[in-house]
Amino acid sequence: MSSSLEFIKNVNGSSNVSSIDVTNVFSDKYDVYKVVTKITTDVAFHPVNMRLFDSGGTIIDQSEYNYGFIELRSSTSFGKGVGENQAQLLRPMRTGSGSAAVGNNVLYIFNPYSSSSFTFFNMQVSAYSSSTPQVGGQKGIAVHKSAETISGFRYFVTSDNITSHSVSVFGVK
Repeated sequence: MSSSLEFIKNVNGSSNVSSIDVTNVFSDKYDVYKVVTKITTDVAFHPVNMRLFDSGGTIIDQSEYNYGFIELRSSTSFGKGVGENQAQLLRPMRTGSGSAAVGNNVLYIFNPYSSSSFTFFNMQVSAYSSSTPQVGGQKGIAVHKSAETISGFRYFVTSDNITSHSVSVFGVK
């Protein structure tokens, strides 16, 4: 089965912020979305979390998220994370730090606009930190377990700052 992508929106910046809002990107036109993100922070392999916006533009910070991921790092042992009934998606994005550091993410989001289905996620992350130096990868799945219409999402950090970012959203045909 072949598919093609239709560009919907890009959000980018280079200032010190604690969150990035990507709003009004989901519609009934697509069932599947691809999000490509590149983020840098002050701290090596900083976890970047995610929350969704409902159809009214209100952030969903209730215990409605489940996730699981595995991670690989070049300088330490493998890791994993599991969360049930959480108030956010933990680590759908990781970052690098230092002058040559970067975090890259490809996230697929399924059924975000359907009010009769949960929203599902498939996450793939790679990051490089020149300050450590270290290379890391992560793969995971997640679900927002409330059947409601989702209009967008927020990436956020709980400490330090996001120093640069580029978030591109595509509809998958």
